[in-house]
Amino acid sequence: MTRKYFPGFLLFILITFPLYAQNNNDWKEGLFATLSLQYYIFPDMAGTISPDMADRYGVSAGIIAIPGFRAGAGYEWQRWSFALESGFTYIKGDNPLVLDIRLVPLLVKAGYSFYPLSQYEKFSLTPTLAFGTIFAWVDHYIDVIDMLTERLTQSSNRGLLVQLGVRAGLTPFSSLDRKLEVFAGLSLDAVIESEGLIPLPQLELGIIFRPFARNRAAEDPPASELVFAHIPENIIIEETDQGRTVRLLNAVYFLADSAQIIERYRPILDEAGRRLQANPQFQITLRGYTAPFGTPEGRAVLSESRARFCRDYFMQNFGIEEERISIEFYGADRAPEFSDASWESFRCVELIIVE
Repeated sequence: MTRKYFPGFLLFILITFPLYAQNNNDWKEGLFATLSLQYYIFPDMAGTISPDMADRYGVSAGIIAIPGFRAGAGYEWQRWSFALESGFTYIKGDNPLVLDIRLVPLLVKAGYSFYPLSQYEKFSLTPTLAFGTIFAWVDHYIDVIDMLTERLTQSSNRGLLVQLGVRAGLTPFSSLDRKLEVFAGLSLDAVIESEGLIPLPQLELGIIFRPFARNRAAEDPPASELVFAHIPENIIIEETDQGRTVRLLNAVYFLADSAQIIERYRPILDEAGRRLQANPQFQITLRGYTAPFGTPEGRAVLSESRARFCRDYFMQNFGIEEERISIEFYGADRAPEFSDASWESFRCVELIIVE
């Protein structure tokens, strides 16, 4: 199965990836590499597999698993990740007939990431599914006579390997942003052969390195250095079938990756709140935006959080009724009306007061 479909999969990647890269100027940001320590947890499988397979892979009682490693390289597209992975595991046998086993897997792995605890993508959970081949070399004695005469035999074998697992990742260093992520994983390697199936539970601890990911922390100046001239309100008069509409447009700005307002823009919120308070007939629309980093889902959540911060500010500090406030959030799918070439100008909420 592996030999039949693996060349076709590689051919598909070789054809489609250049087309994708040609239409995406930031395609290099999705490249990543992984390196991890790997440890097999061998359960008591007495009677669950054939004696031949037990000797071949050293999964009979008394084996000693030594931490191995896994390494891979791949590409991330939105929340999906695809990688080619290999590694090495050494198993010391305590079976009198099996001395040691060396395992080398070759896997194609796919994963889909979730961000359950943080809208800023610092923590992730990624279920993974992989398939490929595992190569095994076993140093063993064929029988007791060989053992007594120390006539050692080396056997090699190859089997189909399927892996199902989950990985928890954390981006701990703000100075490196998404470039470096640490992860812990739990998975089940299943070696499939004609004689049966060998389940091999596995623990992993490793890192993911994204060499071309944008380092937002390095690009963003400290909040104290951000210089925005006070933006005067734009007064827009619209004549419609329903009559004359006057819109007052302004904006407030936020720290990177945060729904925390930059303090120098709080007076703009206060002025808008006082105007709404003094004119009960006025309505306000809050449009949230973000800089174009991270996933579309993460940008949408953050831009909504910024708009909700402004809504809550008006309600708590000026008693503005919720039905007078509308929220829209766009992430980085569209540009604010006050935007320029800098990412800072996208980290805003537009305040649109309609008389």
